[in-house]
Amino acid sequence: MIKQLLWTVIGVWLGLCGAAQASDCFDLSNEPAELTACTRKALGEANTLFVKNYHDLVDKARPTGRKKLREAWMAWLSFRDAQCEVDALGSVGTPLHDAVLADCLEQLTMEQSDRLQTQLTCEEGDQTCGGQ
Repeated sequence: MIKQLLWTVIGVWLGLCGAAQASDCFDLSNEPAELTACTRKALGEANTLFVKNYHDLVDKARPTGRKKLREAWMAWLSFRDAQCEVDALGSVGTPLHDAVLADCLEQLTMEQSDRLQTQLTCEEGDQTCGGQ
């Protein structure tokens, strides 16, 4: 009964967030421990790509751009962590909290990684690209 209720709560939460699960971890047949392992693995992969894109962009940037990128990186990490803590409040105290938190972190990390990738591939003279 409680397990069914938890799955219902998480399903409603995900539906309200409108979140497309890039990691595909929230398959209703998974147990909380499997969900947590899956979402943590997906988060690790997202972090790896994010760090690669960040370092590639830093390598491409001018000195002033490097300083600003570092400042943005640190501010964004703080934002991401705080935003996901807020987003996961509904799952605090449940076996799914770690999975919900990791999934949020993965989603925001992939979005930011995509933003960095766009900056890496922008055309010369594109003033919306940060002028690295």
